[in-house]
Amino acid sequence: MRKSKAQRQEEILNAAQKVFLKKGFVNTTMEDVIAETSLSKGGFYHYFKSTNDILYELMAKGIQQRNEKIEEKLDQLDYDHLNDFIAHRITEKILDNNDKSKIYVEFLLAKKEDLKLEELYKRLQKKTKEEILKYFRRIPEYLKDQKKSIFICEYVNSLIIGNRLLEGGFSANYEIIRKNIKNILDDLS
Repeated sequence: MRKSKAQRQEEILNAAQKVFLKKGFVNTTMEDVIAETSLSKGGFYHYFKSTNDILYELMAKGIQQRNEKIEEKLDQLDYDHLNDFIAHRITEKILDNNDKSKIYVEFLLAKKEDLKLEELYKRLQKKTKEEILKYFRRIPEYLKDQKKSIFICEYVNSLIIGNRLLEGGFSANYEIIRKNIKNILDDLS
């Protein structure tokens, strides 16, 4: 039975995630990923041209999954306490130790040495911001301000890296992290 285009892409992304976790993103070649799929080399390249392309799609799926979690909690959103709602969602993201988070941390660490990864990072930042803004009828000023939104993103990423490198050591301190994030959002408002 032939797989649909979506099924093949999903197969590739699952294979890539498996290899990225095993070998590390920077050490993974296209041949490594192809070997984990049922596709021929030509068929594979029909979907993705590089590991960076695959990484972008994996991270975009992560953004989508994160936004689905936000959407599930929108019924809890009180615009008088918007920063608190956002602080909770950010804290959940920081403490989420899923497989995509592991790959994301490696990507963040590797982008310093690779201009193509830096460009990919900027595309992901833009996508994240566009997606998250869809959920709020009243958008906080700090999300509209380029410098403030970049600061928030970089601050959150530093905590994601710290949590991952310290093997989830932040998990027991959810409330402290949430309060810290909320204070920062309040200061930026």
